[in-house]
Amino acid sequence: MKEKVKKLLPVFMSLLLLTAIAIVLFSVNKLKMLPGKYFLILTILLLFIGVILTLLLVLPSKKGRKIRALIACILSLIVIAGCAGLTNMAGQLYKTMQTITNTTIVTTEYAVYVRTDDPAQDLDDVKNYQIGICYIPGDESLDKALASLEEELGCVLNTVTFATVPDLVNALYLGKINAIILDDGYVPILEDTELYADFSGRTKAVHNFTVEETVIIPTVPPTEPPTSENDDDKIDEDKPFVDPFVLYISGSDTRKPTLTKSRSDVNILVAVNPQTKQILLINTPRGFYIPNPAGNGALDKLTHCGNSGINNSVQALSDFYNISIDYFAHINFIGFKTLIDAIGGITVYSDMAFSGDNFSYSIGLNEMDGEKALEFARTRKGIPGGDTTRGKHQMKVLSAIINKMSSTNTLISNYSEILNSLQGMFQTNMPPELISDLIKMQLSDMASWNIQSYSVTGKGSSQITYSMPGQYLSVKIPNMETIEHATNLINRVLAGEALRPFDLNLPNG
Repeated sequence: MKEKVKKLLPVFMSLLLLTAIAIVLFSVNKLKMLPGKYFLILTILLLFIGVILTLLLVLPSKKGRKIRALIACILSLIVIAGCAGLTNMAGQLYKTMQTITNTTIVTTEYAVYVRTDDPAQDLDDVKNYQIGICYIPGDESLDKALASLEEELGCVLNTVTFATVPDLVNALYLGKINAIILDDGYVPILEDTELYADFSGRTKAVHNFTVEETVIIPTVPPTEPPTSENDDDKIDEDKPFVDPFVLYISGSDTRKPTLTKSRSDVNILVAVNPQTKQILLINTPRGFYIPNPAGNGALDKLTHCGNSGINNSVQALSDFYNISIDYFAHINFIGFKTLIDAIGGITVYSDMAFSGDNFSYSIGLNEMDGEKALEFARTRKGIPGGDTTRGKHQMKVLSAIINKMSSTNTLISNYSEILNSLQGMFQTNMPPELISDLIKMQLSDMASWNIQSYSVTGKGSSQITYSMPGQYLSVKIPNMETIEHATNLINRVLAGEALRPFDLNLPNG
């Protein structure tokens, strides 16, 4: 029996080794990210190792057979372990790709508010109250919130529906209702107004809760590459064809490890031409006074469009710039910080020296980890240019991230940290095939990208907005000359033109 086991062990080890090699090659090929030449090298290398070790394991030999078999077994175990690790890496990457492009958990944070002088202390104290609610266009989470509260209390709530958030809050202030259920994303909007600036002082939350929504993201299929009967025009499989596209990057000013439906405080359009390696970043100030699709075109602050969901912000900017926005990417600030840490930090050039709450920045190049970069991108008070400068800083940080992530070393050595940084805090409707093609293209040619940035401008004003009817809020009236110039720059990039720094200047500027 012992002799039979000795004979079968090398055969079993050989089969295990070849199976591990087959699985890892299948997993890597399934990703479609590795250029064909690299996949071929990997295949040849693994098969060569597999064949040599198999021969060492199974071929009979009288002299030194035991030592040879022992060494072959040890080497085989090492290769099997390596294949298992690579397979796990490929599987994790594939799973993350499917998650961020197909399904995302988006949370909406709610609170039950009463007046500060109300004796109620917790949710049970308000179950017999008349409670005010307000439906926000584009937000379907309120019904889930009500169902959650009623299930927790074991009773049906007595609710009164109000048309707008100001009407809802006024009714609470005047004692027409005893409590309100409010999306916490509206609290900063309320406190931006003179009438409701003391909202947190006049009310108290007796219950905070979160509603989770599983959002199925409809991906947009990538454009099919052009075909030609001419052999000279055939597409290089190692460098796939990717059509130019426009991506909208939305950043939420939240510090929770999940995506929360809230205002969009970062609004950057990214025009990408993979064939010319041209990227153009267009920053739109969060306070821009533009039509809000959720309000059927009623004017609102751009940042408020995010309260009705990412698709509402996409539509608002698409209509405003008169362009087609192909894809979106939504990330919150903690995800932004974690991503920067995952790629090992970034180097950002600052045009000015200034100090934030926790860090100081000098003129010139600054080495930044995630926390320092986040403060650099968020600071607007106490620096020249305020919100406009903040937008420029955000584009500088984004440019630094793109440059760092276009490095093969960064993509390979930090893959695990990068994947973890995206989980739950990032969503996009870019199809996995497009992301794979972009990565494959970058790994294939390792070309540098020409990244240019431009900020549209506006004039400060005080206006009534759709989100807060009857209240005057600080907004920016767009400078339409800069808007037209930005649209022209985007179209030039999509048409294949390589932009130079002086192209960013206004024609008559």
